[in-house]
Amino acid sequence: MQNNKKIALFISHIYGEYQRNLCTGIITRAAEYGYQIDIFASNDGETTEELEQGESSILKIPNFSSYRGVIFASGTYRESGLKNQILQTIKEKCSCPILNINQEPSEFYTLSIDNIQPMKELVSHLITTHKYQRISFLANKHDELFSSQRIKSYQDTMSEYKLSWSDNTIAWCNPNINSVLDAVTKLLSNPEGPPEVIVCYNDSIALMVSKILTDKGYTIPNDIAITGYDNLESARHNIPPITSVEFPVRELGELTMDTLIRIYAGEKPDKSITMSAHPVILSSCGCINPSTQRNSHYNLNLIETIARREREMITDINLSSSLLNITDIDEGMDVLARFTNTIENLEGFYICLYSDWDSLSDSILDITDVDEDNAYSNDLKLLKMGIKNGKRVPECSFNSHILLPSSAYGNSSIAFLYMPLYFKDKNFGYIALSYKNNYIKHTFSFMLWLRNINNMLQTIVSNYERTALINRLETLYLKDELTHFWNSKGLKKHCDALLIKKNDSDNPLIVITLNINSLDQIQAQFGLNEAELCLLILARAIESNQTDSLFCSRTEKNTFLLLFQDTLEEDAIGLMKKIEKYIQNYQLIHKKSYSIHLSYSCQTYTLDNLYTIQEE
Repeated sequence: MQNNKKIALFISHIYGEYQRNLCTGIITRAAEYGYQIDIFASNDGETTEELEQGESSILKIPNFSSYRGVIFASGTYRESGLKNQILQTIKEKCSCPILNINQEPSEFYTLSIDNIQPMKELVSHLITTHKYQRISFLANKHDELFSSQRIKSYQDTMSEYKLSWSDNTIAWCNPNINSVLDAVTKLLSNPEGPPEVIVCYNDSIALMVSKILTDKGYTIPNDIAITGYDNLESARHNIPPITSVEFPVRELGELTMDTLIRIYAGEKPDKSITMSAHPVILSSCGCINPSTQRNSHYNLNLIETIARREREMITDINLSSSLLNITDIDEGMDVLARFTNTIENLEGFYICLYSDWDSLSDSILDITDVDEDNAYSNDLKLLKMGIKNGKRVPECSFNSHILLPSSAYGNSSIAFLYMPLYFKDKNFGYIALSYKNNYIKHTFSFMLWLRNINNMLQTIVSNYERTALINRLETLYLKDELTHFWNSKGLKKHCDALLIKKNDSDNPLIVITLNINSLDQIQAQFGLNEAELCLLILARAIESNQTDSLFCSRTEKNTFLLLFQDTLEEDAIGLMKKIEKYIQNYQLIHKKSYSIHLSYSCQTYTLDNLYTIQEE
């Protein structure tokens, strides 16, 4: 049964380590409070602008009125466009408490991790413990705001200890090896002397600095010490391990949920809440840390990670090839269902489609004259495919105000992950995932799943559009433009189809050749419009008496052929009498200066001599 105590979490790039830890903290605390977490995950900035137009459709998924709180991890978004759209939407549609997780202040309750004091503590450690004086800082151009904050902390601490700093002790780089090399070369060429220690913006840059210094013949930390920031696993297992700063991200998630509950209970916490962070002293600064000598089996973990990535790549290749050129939605769902067992720790997998997911584009509608105005209901969604605990869930429609049908709930899961399905600006629906024990073990490889599913859905829709175009072209070629009955080419195609289906038990065909007498005279005396009106009146008369066994073709200007299958001759003649009666009644009601007179003949044909109809 679905939990009515729900929190919405908007986050981007959920496969990142920071994002996973943040979600773990929020989900863990939400479970303690008895809340369900709906996670709306985006992947902005990962593809071309044209292809990612549909990322904003993440806002089409939630029913904002159903949430008791919204958490917006705005610091995880790479593109300001989507971030601002989400911000504006939750402001307009949410009356519940809104919390923002970001290093920058905002109009909402904002939670962040201290970016100032940890750097001061780190630089103070270098000065007081190791007596370094020539300390340089290497900043990241991709994160200018946070870099500037850390530079300010570095400068203030240096000044506090009466140590000098200048433009020669500060360098900027992009997070790639060549840019870092240029920045390190600048710091080493400082006319006041090379640095005794390089304080790096983060661990990733520190690892590159470590390689560059080692390649240049320096020993770390004996010749030059280095520090990082973030306390990455790879940095902890570097030789020597990188002294860094630990970000308590999981604890930040727990604090966010605690704060939300406090607000919901009527308390008024500070608008800006900052969590403390502290240095993690390892060996690259010059300290001797016995804990770094313990065998953590890191290399074995790397081998297992590489093997898992290889398996994921093979799965992605097989999935892509299996979905290639699929044009039947049910076949595509069967393929996806077979592959879901490759997703680690998966509990639930659901593909939900909007009612108009397969609607034709406006340009195709204009060309094909298809009317879709009343074809779709905005009140329903379609659970096209569901997997729960390894078993297929029956396809069903459900109310558009909820995110999943009741059959998706009932397990221990209190966290559901939602991602939009789209192709450019075409919105198909969304995927919903749940994981065992609420552990969101979501890897980057699922990006390829999303792309494959989106491409498959677009291929299916494109096939629908192609079929509509073919049908329209066929209509133009095989149908009479005035009456919309089949023309002589359409008659031939119908005869071909009958011959293909021929069997020994086929009954003869009854064929009525029907003419409007004196049609040329009506046109000559009263004009083309009146002549065409006569043809349309006859066409409506035939349509009003249409049966499943009747095929009608206008083969010449004033000639119609009526083909009857599995019909007795007297029944065919009886229908002809009804057509004549229709014409008579019309002329009684609508007085004309001319009369419409019909003539007809009735013949019997076998399938073997069917083509003589056209020859006659």
